[in-house]
Amino acid sequence: MNVYRISILVTDLAKAKDFFVNVFGFEVIQDEMVTSEKRVIRVQPKNSNTPFHLVVPQNDEKHLIGQQGGNRALVILETEDVTSLEEKFKSHAVKIIKPLKTAPFGKVILVEDLVGNKWEFVERFNS
Repeated sequence: MNVYRISILVTDLAKAKDFFVNVFGFEVIQDEMVTSEKRVIRVQPKNSNTPFHLVVPQNDEKHLIGQQGGNRALVILETEDVTSLEEKFKSHAVKIIKPLKTAPFGKVILVEDLVGNKWEFVERFNS
C-alpha cells in the first residue's frame, strides 16, 4: 500500500503553490488544467513519495481551511537542517508557533502554513 496523495485545503491555488515551493522547499509534481474550470496542483517534499494535493474546497467546506489538524501538527516532516529552515521561515514571515528547540530526539520547530495548518519540522539526532 502507498499513499497516493493527501489533500490540503487552501484559499488560492497559485499562492499555495508559491508558498509550498518557495517557503517549504517542495517540488511541483503536477500542475495542469484537467478541465476548463479545474486545476490540479500536487506538490511534495524533495526526496519524498508523499504528494500533497492543493485543493480549494466547496463552499460548505471552507470553514475547514487551516483547521485540518485541529490544534496539532497536521504533518510532521523530517529534515536534515532545521536551523536553515528556521531562517528561511523568518525571512518569509512564516508564523512560528513553537520556536526552534532541542528535544531528546533532535531539533524541532512548529510553524503555520499560509492558511493556518500547523507543520512540524524535525531534525533527528543520529542514534
